[in-house]
Amino acid sequence: MNKKIAMIVTIIIVLAIILALWMSGIIPKQIAKISAITYLKTHFPKKQYEYIDGEWSSSMGGYIIRVKDENGTMAGFIINNKYFPISPGQGTYALEDSYRIEYESGIEDINDFYNHSLTNDYEDIRSLPKNYSKEQAQKDKCFIIGAMVHNDNLYSEFMDKYHKKENAFIRVVQSTVEGDTYIIDVLYEAIKDKIHIVKDNTRDKFSSQEDRTITYKTYEKTGTWNYQNSKYWVVYNKELPDDPKAEYSINSDDLFIITTISLGSNTVENEKNKRSTENVTIEVLQNTITPSEVSILITDRNDICYGWGEEFRVQEKINGEWKDLQYISDEVMWIAIAYVPNANKQLNQKIDIGERYGKLSSGTYRIVKPVYDNGRIDIYSNEFVIK
Repeated sequence: MNKKIAMIVTIIIVLAIILALWMSGIIPKQIAKISAITYLKTHFPKKQYEYIDGEWSSSMGGYIIRVKDENGTMAGFIINNKYFPISPGQGTYALEDSYRIEYESGIEDINDFYNHSLTNDYEDIRSLPKNYSKEQAQKDKCFIIGAMVHNDNLYSEFMDKYHKKENAFIRVVQSTVEGDTYIIDVLYEAIKDKIHIVKDNTRDKFSSQEDRTITYKTYEKTGTWNYQNSKYWVVYNKELPDDPKAEYSINSDDLFIITTISLGSNTVENEKNKRSTENVTIEVLQNTITPSEVSILITDRNDICYGWGEEFRVQEKINGEWKDLQYISDEVMWIAIAYVPNANKQLNQKIDIGERYGKLSSGTYRIVKPVYDNGRIDIYSNEFVIK
């Protein structure tokens, strides 16, 4: 009899513990995790989602689940019900739609285009502000073409993936002759071996009103087109024309020019290949040296000069070796803008050392300026002394 009572008491205690764990949310949270993982494996067999965490949200009426895919892209959805969370809810439609587009039906229209995972890191072109600038585009990792070329590595990466038959996306930002910005999004879809193009011409104030639109088209191929001593990056169907007067018969549905890569013998591509940091000097102007500020004179003798931002570092010579000084703050921000040397290929910049490092003590120093040309390259100034 005592054993029977003891067993009943034990069962009651165990049930009480389970009830307490259930009501406190510990067990439901684990159920939500299992439900989420099961849902992901069942509905997205070709994706490699990793469960990150899940937290109860009273406002959403369920557990907010956060996951990460094989590319590191974060996603989230809701598992409904507080105490028995087994039903996926809000957020799953977007995930399933994106999966359908990427792995099953493919892109069929502009909405599918911007629901594809490739475009997740970019704002929908239809939502960009009218005053969208090249400075913002540079921050947004766009391929920018104009008086200066920025992020040109993105073009090489896109074409490399295209030739490997891998999904790829690039946003190209450039200007009309009058200086108005227009934007072209280019997406290669491996599942269909097709190129998708979205062009935003709404900022071209010199075009006719009916041409200030956003258009979506598809093409079979992309590559370079050599035409009348110039080279163009194009998308096209069938084969590229070789007629010397092809421009008069081009149908934009069959051939679309994304941008000019080179003009005649003076090619941007060739000149950039000739560009070298050996043609650059950075001089600290002696009459400007103070413990908190110096001015530098950059002389860039390349035919196409580097773009010079505001970023800099200060190094001190210690026991014959150059050592980077530490910024006074861990949160160092630089304005994303590139300055161009003048007609004499020179650029004067004021270096506010005090703002980034505080005042320099006695010692021997130099300024380091980075440029970006298929990667980051550091260029060093002459030495200067603080007494």
